[in-house]
Amino acid sequence: MAAGLAALAALSAVAANAGPRGPHFVDVRADFVVRLDDRVLRLRVHEFQLDTDGASAEVRAERLREEVLSSMPMVATLADGIVTAAFATQDYAWPSAVASWRYNPVQKPADLEGEVAVLEAAAESWHGLGGAPFTFTYGGATAAPVSTCPGAGSVDGVNTVGWGALTGSTLARTCVWFGGSGDPSDAVEFDMQIDPGWEWTLGEPVRTDYFTVIAHEFGHALGLGHTGEGGECPGSLMCATYQSGTTLDGPQFDDIAGLVSIYGGDPPTPTPSVSPSPSPSAEPSGTPSPSVTPTATVTTTPTPPPSARLATLPLLSRD
Repeated sequence: MAAGLAALAALSAVAANAGPRGPHFVDVRADFVVRLDDRVLRLRVHEFQLDTDGASAEVRAERLREEVLSSMPMVATLADGIVTAAFATQDYAWPSAVASWRYNPVQKPADLEGEVAVLEAAAESWHGLGGAPFTFTYGGATAAPVSTCPGAGSVDGVNTVGWGALTGSTLARTCVWFGGSGDPSDAVEFDMQIDPGWEWTLGEPVRTDYFTVIAHEFGHALGLGHTGEGGECPGSLMCATYQSGTTLDGPQFDDIAGLVSIYGGDPPTPTPSVSPSPSPSAEPSGTPSPSVTPTATVTTTPTPPPSARLATLPLLSRD
């Protein structure tokens, strides 16, 4: 316990080089329900969108809903939930507290080297925090596509982290399929899609920090939502916004408390933290491909008829 608290106390936000503020990104969420053959699934999409017009959260969510509906005619919209806790959990968790993932480097930026080690570090940054037993395990390279995210709408049995252009000036998107009658439901598969059009950096000078964004996405993959009211933002890894030019060295107090609430362990003791400060602005390399950083959470309901829980979901009209 003492060692765990000492490790927790060592976690702190790391400020990047001082400089002008770079682009500001906002994480947007939308929920859907999907009927695939004999299954009723839920899909949750989180996107890190570039803030170009100061639009409200409601407007951004509506834009995301329209985009997904236009690309996936089989889905219908679902009313969004409201987050009030300092940390927020999703409706799913990995039943064995282990999620294996693999990496597909196709379409990665040509000048990005050493990204695999950073991916592994981002996943491992969640291991053992607060005594939680959850772990990500890296299974090596794969040719499997990022198949579970909107547009593909399928599962292939491989949790893939890979690259691909995204719409809406989004940094990255994580899609999670989950289902069953438990509370939380069992996570079945996740894929993470990273837009190669941004100026990703693995060190200094910091532009769009690869580790910070990917560690955030792994947080969604394991079952966390965004830091809510009362949480420290900026400062927590699972905050719903990212300021280009900033870095964090891993999950912070609120993030760890959320992890423990899902998988058990010793709740962390609050420790002082330093808010990350922005540094040189991150410019997309070339014209930024519309990106989406959604955490698409697809709820897999393996039984042919919809479960009682899904049957009561507030479906909205799909116009």
